Amino acid sequence: MAEQHSHLNVALEHALRSPEFAAAPRMAQLLAYLVKEAEEGRGDFIKGYSIGVDVFERGENFDPSRDSIVRVQVVRLRALLDEYYAGSGKDEDWRLVIPKGGYCPLVEPRDAEAEADQGGPEADPQPKPARKVLAIALSAIAIALVALAAFIVGQGKERHEEALQIALLQPNGPTVFVERYSVAVDDTTAAALREGLHHDLITYLSQMPSLGVISMPGSGSEEADDAHGAEFVLTGAIATSGDTFRISSNLIRVRDRVVIWSSVTPTAPLETLTLLEKRSDLALSVASELGQPYGVIHEEMRNDLENHRGVSFENYLCELRAYQYMRAKSAKQLGKVRDCLEHAVKDVGNYSNAWALLSWIYGDEARVSFDPQRAGEATERALDAANRSVTANTTNAMAYEYLAIAQFYAGEGEVALDSIDRALRLGPNNAEILANASWLFALLDDREEVMALSAKAMELSPGHPAWYSAGPALRSLSLGNGTDALHYARLHYRDGTANARLLLAAASNLAGDTAGAKAAMAELSREDPRIAGNLDAYLAYMRIPDDIVRLIKSPAE
Repeated sequence: MAEQHSHLNVALEHALRSPEFAAAPRMAQLLAYLVKEAEEGRGDFIKGYSIGVDVFERGENFDPSRDSIVRVQVVRLRALLDEYYAGSGKDEDWRLVIPKGGYCPLVEPRDAEAEADQGGPEADPQPKPARKVLAIALSAIAIALVALAAFIVGQGKERHEEALQIALLQPNGPTVFVERYSVAVDDTTAAALREGLHHDLITYLSQMPSLGVISMPGSGSEEADDAHGAEFVLTGAIATSGDTFRISSNLIRVRDRVVIWSSVTPTAPLETLTLLEKRSDLALSVASELGQPYGVIHEEMRNDLENHRGVSFENYLCELRAYQYMRAKSAKQLGKVRDCLEHAVKDVGNYSNAWALLSWIYGDEARVSFDPQRAGEATERALDAANRSVTANTTNAMAYEYLAIAQFYAGEGEVALDSIDRALRLGPNNAEILANASWLFALLDDREEVMALSAKAMELSPGHPAWYSAGPALRSLSLGNGTDALHYARLHYRDGTANARLLLAAASNLAGDTAGAKAAMAELSREDPRIAGNLDAYLAYMRIPDDIVRLIKSPAE
């Protein structure tokens, strides 16, 4: 027995110190709790309810059958243990497991699975003591794990504060307006390349805290005549001919319209890595010209290039077409984009951007054509795709952004905040990340920074999408401020979505405009009959708080 305790001791200590668990404080806390319960003799009595209340701080009314956080987190913990023993813990002699169907942590020898699979004449039909999974934990180790997990969670809250402070800092350096590059009207390949280049330039440049990066969601001549207060404009053109492309770029100083830097790439083959290398060179050249220390974006560029290695141009076009779809949504294109991305990740299993976009597409399918019977399945697919994206590239801001959204819809509110925290750190001046952080914090943490996050996103993206007002609308509703709620809900209403109509109904009822609320709900019935007919299920799927649900359905008392 003492020897078995020793094996467990070593297994727990090594797992705790591994980089896999160091990067997942919530998983460390969960494992600590389970081990402590087992050590105190309650291993066989651990229930989802107690985990939800004790670990994830759910209230006494927590219902595991409706809130999947425990089930999802335990699945993640099992996956993280597998990842650990396949990675830094691959040479460990003993491994911790959490058998399916229960929550009690157990320990077994590393070669137990291999022995069971081999069988044969030498296999012992009677279970050996060493192969019995043991629900034993040393008290000292369990206490240490609990203490460390509590410390890590405390640090997690501080990390959110720090990430918000970073994100809310206004750039104190130059501001650059990234214009969409021009393309020939009939050059559809160049049009797709333009979306990818625009997205990537904003992603990379917005990682520099002192550089203000302004963009427009639209395209065309309306951009060229207005720099939106920026000191510099980055503009250019993309052209393709057969299997080749060329990019010309100009960085213009606004005050005197002087071109301070220009570049024309030599004609090059339409190959994914070649395109991305030219894009990276362009971003670094602009950063250098504007006096920015661009070391901060080198790691992501390197990881991004490595992650695209082996991606064919055909598959890369799937990524580009997804960006096109996101800018101008079309129900007709949704299925085509999904099929294309699924083909891409089938060809290249670690294609991070494709997995991230696929996660968003799966979620969009569930929200646009809501089906109560299939919403849970869509959520799981979105979460799985987002996790694959982060695993493939741990410096991909978009991956963490869409992982946060997927986790939110899966009921993993606290880890969703961890993920959007990471996205904010990677892209503190990325308007889309800021806007998504705004509504996530509004629903999950009710922070006053909700308004500032949204305001900064709007400032960085003139002509921004209407949904950027969702966070302030939700925050105003939770505060009971009918005037502000109605103001932001009306701005959000221009989005033309079911969510926009629901928020307008809630804000109207709060402000005493019952006629406006009825009109919004009547429009919902006309335009989104599937959602209107399954309203309770849809509101539950969207994780709308009870106080806002009441406002959607009836006037404020």
